[in-house]
Formats: sequence, C-alpha cells, structure tokens
Amino acid sequence: MLIERGELITIGCTPWYGGWYQLATVLNFDNPDLFWADGDITGLDKHITDWQLYLYLAAGSRYYAWNRMNRSQHRMLKRLYLLLLYHVTNKITLQPGNFWRLIRGVMYSGGKETSHGDSWIMALIFYLYCEHIKHTHPSSAFFVHQCMIIGMIAIIVYGDDHIWCAPKIIRHIFNVQSFARFLKEFLGMELRDYREYDHFLSVVDMNKCVITRYGPKFLKRYFIASFLPNTAMVLPFKMHLESLVRMCSVLDHEGYPGLILKTIGQAWDTLGTNVLTYNACYIAYQYAISHCNQTPREIYKEWVNDPSKLKILKSMSKKANMKEAEFFESFPTLEMLRRRHAFIPVMCNNRPEIFRLSDFY
Repeated sequence: MLIERGELITIGCTPWYGGWYQLATVLNFDNPDLFWADGDITGLDKHITDWQLYLYLAAGSRYYAWNRMNRSQHRMLKRLYLLLLYHVTNKITLQPGNFWRLIRGVMYSGGKETSHGDSWIMALIFYLYCEHIKHTHPSSAFFVHQCMIIGMIAIIVYGDDHIWCAPKIIRHIFNVQSFARFLKEFLGMELRDYREYDHFLSVVDMNKCVITRYGPKFLKRYFIASFLPNTAMVLPFKMHLESLVRMCSVLDHEGYPGLILKTIGQAWDTLGTNVLTYNACYIAYQYAISHCNQTPREIYKEWVNDPSKLKILKSMSKKANMKEAEFFESFPTLEMLRRRHAFIPVMCNNRPEIFRLSDFY
C-alpha cells in the first residue's frame, strides 16, 4: 500500500505544506488546453465484482522477489496467494434475518486496506475506460495513448472520490457523460454528482467566502490560487456550511466541553483559508469557554479516557495530521494555520523514502 500511494492514489495526502499544490500539478492545473472532471460512484464497495478483487489482490504479487526464492518457497507463496484471493473474494456472511450467504466480490468494510483497494479499483476502472475509448475510436487511439504516457490524461483517487483531466481536443469522445455510460453499461455502476470544468482553480470572493467560479472538488475541498505570501501556489478551500453544521452538532451529554473541542476541530478544518468559518468557530469557542470551567487540555484528558469520545478525538486530529494532545491544546490562531501552507515538499510527500521499488526485485 505504501509503495502504491503517491501521485495517483492519494491516501495520506495532506492539504498542508503544499499538498494541494502537488495534486494540482499532477492534474496540469495551469494547462488551458485541458478540461477536468470530478464525481463519485454510488456504493462503490458493494458494486466491486469478483474479477476486480482478484486483479487487485493478485497485483500485489509483483512486489515480491520471486527470482530469489527456491522452488519450495515459490510454491508456498503462490499457494498462500491463491488462498488469499479465494477467501477475500468469496465470503460466507451472516445476513439480516439470521441466515448465512456466500457473497462473491464486494470490498469488505473496515479493513486496513479497504480504502486503498477501493482507490486501486477506481483507478483501474478509469484506465479501462481509456482502453475502451481507444478500442471504439481507433483513429484516436495513438493520441489517447500518448496523452496517458505524458500525463495529459491523468487521475487522482481516494476511494471513489476522483478528479481526472484530458485534452479538450478529444472532448467529443472522451468526456464525463461517456465515462458515466461506460460505468453503467459495462460495470453496472452509477456515476453521481459528476461535472466537467474548463478551469481547474476555483475563484473565491474572499469578502464573503463564497465561490464565484467552481473548479473540481476533491475530498470536499476546492483548489484556489494562493492569496497568502510565502505559501504554495495552490491552496485548499472548504465551503462553510458542512463545517458549521458539524460544529453545532453537539449532543446533550457532550455539553459545552463538546462544543469547545468541536470548535477547535472545525477551526483547524478551515485550513486558514475560509475566514468566515474560522470567525464563526472562534465566536462559538468564546461562548462555550465562558460557560465552562474546564480548559481544552482538561477536557481532552477527560475525553481521552472515554472510548465513545476518544473516537471523536482521533477522527478530528487525523484530519489535521496532528497528535491529539497538540491538536486540542488551545484554539488555533489564523496566523498559525496559514504558516502551515508554506511549500515544504518533504512534509507532503505521500511515499516514504525508505520504500524503493528496486528493493523488491
């Protein structure tokens, strides 16, 4: 999984330190000859078929140094792989109604590599679409192939969430409507919330914090040109509605301590680029602090020992890519958030340097 993550499978990507700029670069954000498309697939997990799972699992075998093994080791690993392929793809599952059923295909939920497998298969589906276009339009096949090689046709994925780009010159055959038909006809999948864009970067009215021209969205965040000094050229921007709804969704048993922690979490989630959301979080934080006799650190220490509340803490700190104790130390300043957008490639690189493909051959 770590080897395969990077420019295409973006699990582990961070919006800080130029991470969104690097993704924008993969998608040729400044090329006026391209167009972009985004969307997601309805229930991807449940629509993954057995042959897609077989391909995903079997593809992992290429990272083993088969030529360094003796015959017995080779045979043993091959049998283990066949066992893995069968039992992950064919599952005996207890269904509602108290009866057992053999299910073939379907990505299992809650596994360590569920998101990675979804992403891998989503990328596979897109490249199958590319091959479908080459097959059905042979006069354009060479051009499509060359665009894929030089990265003019490219995709980034995280689960079923994705953005891809392609040259406008082939838009009459290579487009999001054609992709949706391909998914429906060949794979029985439904592409939803899909859209094409002539510009990659979104334009934001910073006074009102509303988008005036939409570009593609990835992981609920848009890509905007930097308006801050000493930062990456492209910054992430998240609309305020969902953040404010989440901030206000405090349960009765959480009370003011819950509101304090959620305002801190949502303030970090603004990434320092949506000032409207940040200010709303700060006002709510001040209100909650005035009605609570505990500091954020004390609330954190109390919640960390409650399994039901610990899950909330982990979820919020994971999004910010920070340790929980540091994340909930206090309410972040706007300057603190914006300093984290300095372009430092080594801090937003998804692929650890200790892994090299040459080590596996």
